This record gives sequence, structure tokens and C-alpha cells, in this order.
Amino acid sequence: MAINIDLIIALIGLVLTVVTTIIAIIDIKSTIKDNRKNNLLLSDKLLSSEYWKVYENVRELYHKTLFRKNADNNSFSTPSPMLYKEGWLYQKGPLPKLTNISLEYVPPEFVKRKLKYNRHLQSKLPYPNKTFEQNLSLVCHSTLYNGRIYTPVELKVKNGNHYLRISNAYFFDFVNSCLRLSHNDAYSLSMAPKARLRASKAFYPFDFTNRVPTIGIVTLTVLFNVEVDNSSKKSAFFVLHKRSSNVAECKNMINAIPAGIYQPSFSGSSSVAEPLEYTVFREFGEELLGRKEFSELNDTEEIQQLFSEDQTPLCEKVYYLGAAINPVNLYMELLTILPIDMEKQNNKRILGDGTLKEIQKRLITNEESGEIFLEEFDLKKIRHYSHMHLSTPALKQIMTVLNEHFEEISTELFK
Repeated sequence: MAINIDLIIALIGLVLTVVTTIIAIIDIKSTIKDNRKNNLLLSDKLLSSEYWKVYENVRELYHKTLFRKNADNNSFSTPSPMLYKEGWLYQKGPLPKLTNISLEYVPPEFVKRKLKYNRHLQSKLPYPNKTFEQNLSLVCHSTLYNGRIYTPVELKVKNGNHYLRISNAYFFDFVNSCLRLSHNDAYSLSMAPKARLRASKAFYPFDFTNRVPTIGIVTLTVLFNVEVDNSSKKSAFFVLHKRSSNVAECKNMINAIPAGIYQPSFSGSSSVAEPLEYTVFREFGEELLGRKEFSELNDTEEIQQLFSEDQTPLCEKVYYLGAAINPVNLYMELLTILPIDMEKQNNKRILGDGTLKEIQKRLITNEESGEIFLEEFDLKKIRHYSHMHLSTPALKQIMTVLNEHFEEISTELFK
């Protein structure tokens, strides 16, 4: 049988073309994956060094774009650091306590969530078939822990009282539905300074079913009757935290302290609404006193027992300034303030002898999480941190409330 040389040559050419095309496709896919990895690394770097820039742009978007389209536009305060509805923040009258919030637990199966926007963001990841948290782990080598959390379902205000309905979820639910937003925005802004971010009602901040937000409790600790320079002069100071680049949120920013996620005790039941103040207790002991037993509490009974035996400064009142939404990652933050009288002997035992110098020695600075420092409690400092670009949104909002109601709140705190 005669061999058709031309046909063989044509077949060889076709095979080479197919092979070349396959190699080209593989190279293109590899290049796309490498580009997406670089994008994720870039967004992570920007959130560490220029979080405030992402925050300012996203906040501007919500105030100028989204809120203009909603019927309840009058519920918002345009210049505010955070996002909130009318009645969410303290305005006048007696300063409420954190324990005044009425909590109601809703089982997760009764919470209908709409996470449709995830599909759009998913396609931009280096590993589209993996979760955002897994992408962070593979590309940025993050080491986040998937602990249980409480998540808001609804916040209602009636006759000045706050009613918070909550459910439970896991921290990675928050990472995959909320934390990824800031990464997406950071990269968008790096490419186009006036990029149109999140211009969709899918990201309406007060619909908690379009994502799984955490509930952060941010507490400004205020020490008063502090002796300065061994003299008879006594002053008040607030405690601040310069966060490191190792934390998951608001890297390299300045925040109030203690601050932490409202979550069930590790071995306690997550199907009940644990008291909000337990989170303040845990974070105070861990972040300000540097005591490991506070980060390893097993249940609510241990918390109660530890504080009953130790009589820490948290026997003082934890006041509630209100609730607001962080515009970057769209999670809820409860803003609180904790006054500690340094004339009381027990508080001296925990935090020093009542002098500024000794208190500064006692407060623990953790290289992993950042530096703790004190500032004098006066209007000048309060106004400074309400506008400082390195202040977290929560700290800005706390300082804004203090600035607007300084006399009323100061009188309540130091009485």
C-alpha cells in the first residue's frame, strides 16, 4: 500500500499545532493563576500598610452611592466613621450598660442567608475551587483559627432599648463572606484610585443575611484617679492598642482595648446567647493583663469563678455607647467603655500602685499582637483620635461619640 507522504506531514503538523496550543493554554492558565496570586498578595500587603485608604474609599462609596438609593436615607449620618441606623448610637440621657442589651438566640437553620455575590468573587481567586480562607492559607500563608462565633441576625431599637437577635456560625464563614471584601477592594483601588466598589444592593450593610458577619466588642478602657509624677495631681487616661501586622483585621492600626469577637466559650454551649460582658472579661485578662488562663477558658462557669476569686477591675460597670457596622468588612461592632477607679485597692493590686509609671509597667505589650500605650483623657486627645487616619473605624466612632457628649459621659464615668 502506497504511503501518502503529504498526509503524514499534514498529520504531524496538526499534532504539533494541537500540542503547541495545549502548551499555550497551560501557560496562559498558569500566568492567570500567578497573576491572581500576586493580586492576593498585593491586597494583603495594602491592607497591612494602607488599611485607612481602603476604609476611606469604601466609606465614601456607601455614603455617596448606596445610601442615596435607599428609602431610609435619613437614617444615616454622612460624616460618621461607621455605618449605623437611627437610634443605634448614644445620644443623650443616662449612659446605658452593656448588660442592657436584650439578646435572643436564633438557631442557624432558621436564618435564611443569600450569599449569591460569592460566585462573582470566587472566579477571581487563584484557586477558584477552594474557599477564600484556603486561598489565603495557600498564597499568603495565613494561620487563622476556625472557632465558633456569634453572628447578628437583626438589631432593633424600641423606646431607646436595643434588641439583638443572634445566631451562631464559624469564623471561616466570616472570612469567606466578609474578610474577602476588603481584599477585593484593596486590589481594585490599587488598579484604579476611583474604582467603583461594591455598587450593589447585595452588599447592603444592614441586611445581615447577605453575609456572615462577626460581632466585635470594642472597649475603651479609661483609668481615672491616676497619680502622675508622685504628686497630688490625679488624672484620667485611656488605653490604646497599636495593632501589629500579625492580626487578622485592621493591621498596623490603633484601636481601643480590649477588643475581641463575641463568641461562645470554647466548651460551652453555642445554642444560647452567652452574656456579652464575658467577651470583655476574656479579652481584658488576655490582652491587658497577659494572662493565658483567660484565653483558655472552657466554659462560662470558669469565667465567673475566675473573676469571683480574682476580683479584677471588671467588677466596674461596662457602659454601652452603641452599635455600628465597619464599612470595610461589614461586621457589627458594639462600642463600649470601661472606667476603672485607680484609688481602689483591688484595682491597684491588678494594675499597679495607682501611679502612671507603675501602671505602664503592668500593662502587657505583646510582640505578636502589638503595643499598648496610654493617652490623657481630654477633649484634645479625643478629637485627635477621632480624625487620625491610623485610628480604626471603631476607635474613630467611640471618640466621635465622646467628643459630641463629653460632659455627659465624663460625669457618668467618674462619679
